[in-house]
Amino acid sequence: MIEVQHLSKFYNDQKVVDDVSFTVAQGEVLVLLGTSGSGKTTTLKMINQLVEKSSGSVLIHGKNTETYKAHELRRKIGYVIQSIGLFPHYTIHENIATVPELLNWPKHKINSRVKELLMLTGLPENMATKKPHELSGGQQQRVGIARALAADPDVILLDEPFGALDPITRSELQHEFKTLNSDLQKAMVLVTHDVLEAVILGDKIALMDQGKIQQIGTPSDLIFEPANDFVKKFLAQNRIQLELHVIRLNDLQKFTSLRLSTKEDALCTLAEYLSKNDDDEILKTYFNYRDKIISAYGKH
Repeated sequence: MIEVQHLSKFYNDQKVVDDVSFTVAQGEVLVLLGTSGSGKTTTLKMINQLVEKSSGSVLIHGKNTETYKAHELRRKIGYVIQSIGLFPHYTIHENIATVPELLNWPKHKINSRVKELLMLTGLPENMATKKPHELSGGQQQRVGIARALAADPDVILLDEPFGALDPITRSELQHEFKTLNSDLQKAMVLVTHDVLEAVILGDKIALMDQGKIQQIGTPSDLIFEPANDFVKKFLAQNRIQLELHVIRLNDLQKFTSLRLSTKEDALCTLAEYLSKNDDDEILKTYFNYRDKIISAYGKH
């Protein structure tokens, strides 16, 4: 578990992170979302002491991170970045094995762990002997994730990990990432400026602006119950697409079970189209009954 308590960061007189607090449970993904300069990456880096905090505290499993030396803390936290950061002169095996070797794991244990992680991240075993430049961008990013998982940390930090990938590869890795954490049950904090990515990957989203969290909650909370005008405007451009990602058939069935006579027919009609998986009809029908769905959703 990660607990961030009243975290702030000043550069001279400029406050770039302002009294930020949140908790991330095991198995949960918290997305720090916002525009450039909103303070999300600085917040992420204060968790593993890549940036020194000005005030506040960070606890990992209830233990204050100030009790660790910086290099010891970072070995306990997996870290994935957009530029991947693989060592170009190392093989893939050597890249993944970096932290276990620093922790003095026995060689047989390291070899077994590398083999396990290659399989877990969808990479063939014979790729272990290759160098990073021999891999595609998507394969390199998989190696970056494998390296972050190598020492089996409970906490993973990800700074726009899929930002440099083409849309198809990015979509594939987003899906694999979500499945992976369902199995591994790590506490993860992920930074992105991509609203759709935040909704797809986040169990909770903390939307930031000017160093402050404007709203924190589930994707549904932010989409259907925005806390202020900034949240509403930030999500407005992709509103319909985001709603389609959030609403699920079981939600609609839950609404219709209320037997609300003015909404029941509309919701049943939409549920029928959803089950047929016809995209054009889903969008058309969803738009027609959008206000009714939002109204029903607001009662839960």
